[in-house]
Amino acid sequence: MREISKRLTAACEKGLENEEKAVVKMFITYVHSLPDGTEEGDFLALDLGGSNFRVLQLSLERGGKMTAEPKVEEMRISKEKKEGNQEELFDFIAESMSDFLKKHGITRRLPLGFTFSFPVVQTSLTAGTLKKWTKDFKAAGAEGRDVTQMLQEAIARRKSGDVSVDVVALLNDTTGTQLAVGFEDPNCHVGLILGTGTNACYMEKTAAIPKFTGDRSKFPDVIVNCEWGAFGEDGSMDDWLTDYDKAVEEKVINRGQQIFEKLISGKYLGSVTHAALLKLTRDKVLFGGVCSERFSELVIDRFDSAFLSVIEGENGMEKCKELFKKEFPDGSVGVRLRDCQASV
Repeated sequence: MREISKRLTAACEKGLENEEKAVVKMFITYVHSLPDGTEEGDFLALDLGGSNFRVLQLSLERGGKMTAEPKVEEMRISKEKKEGNQEELFDFIAESMSDFLKKHGITRRLPLGFTFSFPVVQTSLTAGTLKKWTKDFKAAGAEGRDVTQMLQEAIARRKSGDVSVDVVALLNDTTGTQLAVGFEDPNCHVGLILGTGTNACYMEKTAAIPKFTGDRSKFPDVIVNCEWGAFGEDGSMDDWLTDYDKAVEEKVINRGQQIFEKLISGKYLGSVTHAALLKLTRDKVLFGGVCSERFSELVIDRFDSAFLSVIEGENGMEKCKELFKKEFPDGSVGVRLRDCQASV
């Protein structure tokens, strides 16, 4: 762990110097402070980056307190939208915004914050170019384009003109996490995501960022979006890759990318476990050496990471047995008590 920490620190320092030559990019966010309590008004927010897409409306009074429970709508993003083209994806986002505004009777123009949880090279607080897709997104025509512009183009394509917003901030979900906690704790210096993917951000002194080109006297601090999920793309994590990690790598759509993320995040942990269970089955340690047809093939997401939480929870052995019978029901897997004990 100390060696991994040492290598990650070195990768971060390299990114602070020059992101083009670094694996861990250390993107500058143009967010120079945490909330100070003066924020107030009505806002819309979009959250795109994981398994779901969210539209929110919230109202703040001075002091950072919400005047009511935020209105939230959550939509599942289909595989076709994730892997189609950017126009289809952003048209879906614009349509979802329209449905949300109609449902909640919102007719006036509101400021919008867009949480976009992918590597973006920002040029201002409201503009940034998508560097590359991660996780299971690969919509064509988006990489190298300005994210805010793609959203505005999708809104403009709606002939009804039913979506009217002012994009006031484009940010990563990790940055958003740090800012959200900053309302309650002004000493929140780090944001961390460990969900579908993984990332971290932190408040850094601009004097410690060689690539920072702004006015350091005017902006002494800035939040840095690490994008540490890419750590290891240069081979620096190869010493710790197991056979199970390598088996998963053969099945993903983004081979050679997001190595650190694949080792620890929810998108991949279920598949890593699946690979390990398959080896134990072939070695006749589990299931009497017999796999069901569905279970015998390593497919990303087939053995969901959520299953691990079920098995680790209360009544794990019974839940484990129920899970296998439900998810792999063709009857050729004999789930025995000792198999459940081994899994748990």
